[in-house]
Amino acid sequence: MLGPTTISNNINFISITHAVLLFLKLSISLVHVISFPVELIFVIAIVSCQREWAEAKKELQEERENVRRLALDRDQTMKNSLRQVEDMSKELTNALGALASAESRAAVAEVFFSLLAFVCFIFIIIYCSSCIETH
Repeated sequence: MLGPTTISNNINFISITHAVLLFLKLSISLVHVISFPVELIFVIAIVSCQREWAEAKKELQEERENVRRLALDRDQTMKNSLRQVEDMSKELTNALGALASAESRAAVAEVFFSLLAFVCFIFIIIYCSSCIETH
């Protein structure tokens, strides 16, 4: 005996067909026992098949909507991630620029203070030599 109709990404049409055929065979055998008109059994089978088809179609539509929603969510997450990476890249670029500027200013200050120390040393020598000459 076949199991219930399975639906994943695609509808399993073979299971539906087997279920309908099994239902029709059972219905025809019941016709002889219960004495229902064959047309009524076929109408019941068709209605049952239509109901199953509508449920399967509804489930498929729900899965498509889930896939669409997940795809949009994934795209939004990717955009947000890329934006964050770009922002971090800009911050890093700014920080590296500030570092280079600070290093440059530090090098200039080092040269300036070295020259200032040399000038002070020269003035001290000149002052001391003038003091020695006067005494």
